[in-house]
Amino acid sequence: MAFLTGCGAVAGARANQERYQSGISGVIGFLAGGEAVRKGRMYHPRMRSLSEDARGLLESFDSGALVRPDACELNMVDLALAVAAIAGAADLPESPGLRQLAAEIGESEHLVFVAVDGLGMNFVDQLPPDSFLRSNMVREINSPFPSTTSVTFTTIATGLWPAQHGVTSWFTHVSEIKETATILPYVRTRDGVSLSDLGVTPQQVFPAPALAPRFASNTLFIHPEGIVGSVYTRYQSGNAPTAAYERHDLRAAAEIAVDRVRRASEPTFTFLYTDILDLAAHAYGCSSHEVWNALTQIERAFGDLASELSGAARIVVTSDHGHLDAPEDGRYFIEPGGPLCEMTLCRPAGDARVLYLHVKPGREGEFRDRFRDDYGEGFFLLSTDEVEELRLLGPADLAPMTRKRIGNFTAIARKNQVIDYRPAAEGYPMASVHSGLSREEMRIPLILA
Repeated sequence: MAFLTGCGAVAGARANQERYQSGISGVIGFLAGGEAVRKGRMYHPRMRSLSEDARGLLESFDSGALVRPDACELNMVDLALAVAAIAGAADLPESPGLRQLAAEIGESEHLVFVAVDGLGMNFVDQLPPDSFLRSNMVREINSPFPSTTSVTFTTIATGLWPAQHGVTSWFTHVSEIKETATILPYVRTRDGVSLSDLGVTPQQVFPAPALAPRFASNTLFIHPEGIVGSVYTRYQSGNAPTAAYERHDLRAAAEIAVDRVRRASEPTFTFLYTDILDLAAHAYGCSSHEVWNALTQIERAFGDLASELSGAARIVVTSDHGHLDAPEDGRYFIEPGGPLCEMTLCRPAGDARVLYLHVKPGREGEFRDRFRDDYGEGFFLLSTDEVEELRLLGPADLAPMTRKRIGNFTAIARKNQVIDYRPAAEGYPMASVHSGLSREEMRIPLILA
């Protein structure tokens, strides 16, 4: 994996590659011995070559209005690779923060990785200072962009940035069907037909290999009943063993992890996922009682998990993204069959605050002007070359598949605006969403116990 030299290279990567293969102690000793690389900033593009919207996005980064997806700041790629190293995976690519996070997590025979969907810093900050989640938070890290489940969990699964793994959002354009797919449910978006029934293989949709099959530790993935055994969870886990629990019974999920560690006769890695907070935020909004109830359940269940495994396992709690309410006055709609659709090859891909558009050849200038007239108040519109130039999907160039999937243009919310492909008369379906570049969506906790 190539990383930008502006972040600084991690010294001795090739010379020390074999040290990854000497077990957990060797990995931690190697990683802890290196100084974290945080000396530079990301490559700064040639300003004169950028559009007004691209320059405006850079200004939003510089002012702090939006969070730049910066490989020079600790991020989910760093964490995914650090966890994989501790779990015994060999021959991992370097990332600037791998050493620092692996050293902070530390050596442990048993590692429990808890992924709380939607747990942004705005939720953690609401908790009392002495709560389990807040008192054990060691730092904030960045989600990849777009800040959405499919993107981040594929980064966790592969240790790659979206530019490389190619899962670009919840709704991802799949060239094999020349249409948009809802990528985790593995269906064609417009009618819900399974991609398998359309002749598309998981290897075509998720070509980057998962890290889990390379773990030396005995591995188990714990998921809610509704998603165990899905195409995506099988890919994510590398077909490792799985266990299921009833979605709202987090105590049962925690008990599976506790019992597994207590019975283990060899090193273990346990992945535990919950989505109750994310579902509550989508349905009721960030400030709702339902969100607080979900947060309370998470706090209690995983606080108890940490207490029961104290001294026996290392607990890592983090998230895929945060949440930000969809404002009534910031809801935009692309009408099916409307003027923009006449200029595009297929329905838009993307998510609530990022949209990927495949424009018909020869219509690019017309499309750009029309989009900016209708949506420019709420959204930046960047060409795919500008997305690559600004390194929005990661520090490497876009892989050919990723470039195909994002099309000609990417629209990005200027703040908290949302956009949807549906008649405006239907209204916007969610109270809170994610996928944008706001602090609320991009900043997630790293909690260690």
